[in-house]
Amino acid sequence: MKCINKSHPEYISLLENNPYPVPLLDAKISIWQDQNNTDEFPTLDQLAQPVGDSKIRYEFKATAAIINKLDKIKEWHKSLGDTDKFWNKLQQDLQIPKEQIVLLKESEGNTIEEKLLDFTTKYSQVIEINTTKEQGLKNQKKGFDLTQVPDTGRWVVSNFQTGIPKYFDIKEDAEKYIKGEVEETPTQHYSNLTVPGGTNYTENEISTPLITPSIKGHAQFATDKGIGWFRSDDKYAFTGFLEDLLASGTIKKVPCG
Repeated sequence: MKCINKSHPEYISLLENNPYPVPLLDAKISIWQDQNNTDEFPTLDQLAQPVGDSKIRYEFKATAAIINKLDKIKEWHKSLGDTDKFWNKLQQDLQIPKEQIVLLKESEGNTIEEKLLDFTTKYSQVIEINTTKEQGLKNQKKGFDLTQVPDTGRWVVSNFQTGIPKYFDIKEDAEKYIKGEVEETPTQHYSNLTVPGGTNYTENEISTPLITPSIKGHAQFATDKGIGWFRSDDKYAFTGFLEDLLASGTIKKVPCG
């Protein structure tokens, strides 16, 4: 992913009109710049366009440098050898952070090619940002309720009209019985913490699908692959917000003068 110039006037302008959480804005800008091979900044309309999937490839700056300048690096190593002069040249000419040079030097391998391969394998990772969802029933018949029996794990459909329960070993069979259609809806575990003024509230998990972190996230919807999460909603038009407040009686229109 490209590094963003956060002091650039265009970034500051995007930040002022930003409808996204700042970390998500930064990720969207970085992906857009990377996909278009440019350091220019996109418009908000361009950021709103889907990027194809929710995957972001995270990699150290050194990883990208190695991929793009592999032949040059091998040429430098052939003439300078495994010396401080070689590693300093690598850092200065390719603008690789000092800490990443240390990791590269400590990578496993007897040749520079083996070290480079080991480094790029270890320090690149796919990160996903997904809206967390849960399954529920829609078009459910009135008078029916579906619950799971704690002791047996079976599913029971309660009929409020007759009072006669019906048991199922498989949840899908119980859902078919009450002719309910399964749908996925965004979770709402922490929606009560959101200030008024937004629409389409979502809870989003950041995860590493190819590795399992040693510490699991604390959110109620956290998965074994999760490394963090954030809440978001869409910007609410101020005029619409005022209209809702007036309609609900929360505020009243006062004539001027």
